[in-house]
Formats: sequence, C-alpha cells, structure tokens
Amino acid sequence: TQSCGKGQHNKQWVSRPGNLFVSIKIPFVFQGEWSENYIPLLMGNLICEAFEEFGIFTRLKWPNDILFSGKKLAGILVEKKKDYYAAGIGINIESAPEKSMMDSFFSLPADSLKSNGIKISSPVLLWEAICEHIFNFFYKRLAKERPSDLINCLIPKLVWLNEEVWVSEPSGKVEKAVLKGLSEDGGLILSKDREKLLIYSGSIRAVRYDLD
Repeated sequence: TQSCGKGQHNKQWVSRPGNLFVSIKIPFVFQGEWSENYIPLLMGNLICEAFEEFGIFTRLKWPNDILFSGKKLAGILVEKKKDYYAAGIGINIESAPEKSMMDSFFSLPADSLKSNGIKISSPVLLWEAICEHIFNFFYKRLAKERPSDLINCLIPKLVWLNEEVWVSEPSGKVEKAVLKGLSEDGGLILSKDREKLLIYSGSIRAVRYDLD
C-alpha cells in the first residue's frame, strides 16, 4: 500500500494492500528520433507485453491507462525530474476502487485480476516480468528500433480506434472527435469535421459510454 501516492493531475489515488504500486527511474537516454513523448506509451506497451506472459491480454487507453475487458486494470504516471523521469505504475491485482471513487467523467470503471478469476501467486513475480521487459528495451532494443516500431505495436492495442470519443485538452476544452490513431511522434490523431487534430496530452472517453 502507499501513503503518499497520487494520480494524474493530482487526482485521488486509492492504494489498497495486495495490489502493485511501484516507481522506476528512467534516465535521459532519449535522443534522435526518440523523445519524452513516447515514455507513457512505451511503458504501457512494455507492461502489456509482460502481462501476455501470464496469459493476460490487455489494451491501451491513450495516453497512460491499461484496460482489461473494457475496465481499467493499471495506470501509469510519468513525471520529469531534474535528471531523470519517474514512471509510477499501479496495477489492480487483488482489488479495484469503486466507481464512486473514480471522480472524473473521463475515468473508466476499474477492475482487478482477482475479480476476473486470474491468480498471480506474488506481485513480485509480475514486477520482475515487467522489469525484464523494461531493461531489455533500454539495454538491447532502444538502439535498434525506431519510434515507428513502437507505434506499429501500439495501434492494435489502442481502444476505440475509429470510434467517436470525448476529448478533454489541458486547456479545459472538451469536444467530440473520431479517434484515428497515433502519430509518428506519439501524439493522438483525431478527426473532427473532416479536419485532422493532433494532441499530446489530455483525456479521452468513448461516446458510446454515454448510453450506459
């Protein structure tokens, strides 16, 4: 459990025993084609790859949530420090916050592995698998791969592709648009009134949830 955890935009952070709450330091190694825009997407993809080792197939909600069966299973928060990035990761293994605690319109219902009948013998084993994928990328794959390789891996995992979504930008502006994909530099591509929009931070939510 945690006593001082925080969510995106300083939202309430629920930290219950039995789940996995970790942080990892990422050095300033991005250069050339790579930039810090990719870190949340990269971390999400690596965590999804680690889940697959346990037979758990997840999807990504741009920019930093991991979904299982349409509900939030994990979240990632990347913060830029003086000489490194801190990536905080929370994964619902044993339990998940109630809907009443997810206070944002853009927050999806949360779920846990346990409620889906999935047993992880130890949170440490899951964390070790995630670390293996992270270290393998930075020590072996980063020098060989291009951002386009990451984008190609992410597109099939992206939820609500070609669907209408609500979009909230940092300015506070909220509008409807169609989610079209990811740009080569890690932005979210949207279409509104036949015009292409590109954003790098914000929140999204499928319009079809309005009927629930």
